[in-house]
Amino acid sequence: MEYCPCVSVASVVIEAMACGAAVVATMAVGVPEVICSGVNGLLVRPDDYEGMREAVRKLILDPALRARLAHAGERSVKDRFAPEKVLLKVVDIYEELSERTLLRRVVT
Repeated sequence: MEYCPCVSVASVVIEAMACGAAVVATMAVGVPEVICSGVNGLLVRPDDYEGMREAVRKLILDPALRARLAHAGERSVKDRFAPEKVLLKVVDIYEELSERTLLRRVVT
């Protein structure tokens, strides 16, 4: 199995948001599924160094924005990635796969 650093990036973003940090991140694989820019964090293109600088600058100079994004980020992680919710999603996947396997056995 090949290592993909992109997966770690999304995990780090989720962990930072769960800790109540206002997050600025690039649009790496998986990150836009976690951050809605301007709502629960800020997103910039991976090669946009000026955009990253401006986003960080915004958070430094605007404590109200920083607090709003931090709170929204923490809330969205709790709503979407709480262990019990993730567990239910995993169980749903296994149940669906089990049903497909059972149907294949019945049909063949």
